[in-house]
Parts: sequence; C-alpha cells; structure tokens
Amino acid sequence: MGIDPEPILFRLADDLRKTLQDGGFPVDDRPFVGHLTLGREVKINHDYDLLEKFRTFSAIPFVPSRISLMESCRIEGKVVYREIGKKTI
Repeated sequence: MGIDPEPILFRLADDLRKTLQDGGFPVDDRPFVGHLTLGREVKINHDYDLLEKFRTFSAIPFVPSRISLMESCRIEGKVVYREIGKKTI
C-alpha cells in the first residue's frame, strides 16, 4: 500500500543508501518507493473483488515513531522478515 511522499523518508532512504555504498555494499539504482507490505503470495478466492475493496479505503493518518530496516529471505519456501536495523524518529 502506498504512502504519501514525506521528505524525511526520502532523506532517510538516501542516507541509508549512502551508508551502504560507503561500507562497500552493492545497492541498486531503483528510486525509493515508500510502502507498507500488506501481504505476499496471497491467494484470493476467484469471486472476491480485491480492487473494489481497495477503492473503498480512505487515507489513514499515521505518524511512525520508529523505522526498521528489514531483510527478507526464504526459509523452507516461506518468506521470513528479520529486522536488521532500526531508528527511532
């Protein structure tokens, strides 16, 4: 699910990218796209109109107090997320 483009998030993403590059880690050139992952590899019944459900969503105000850097990996065929860093904001 997309989020409003907040300048602080873009600065944080740029700082993280620079820190990783300075540490010798490879980073891709894709632009930062802030989002919330609501599901991965979700199976939906054929008669369920997911797009129609999303059309009824309205913006929800949210002010985070922490941002986490997550690693995703597959364990026994399932995607597992592990927090590898966090920052209180």
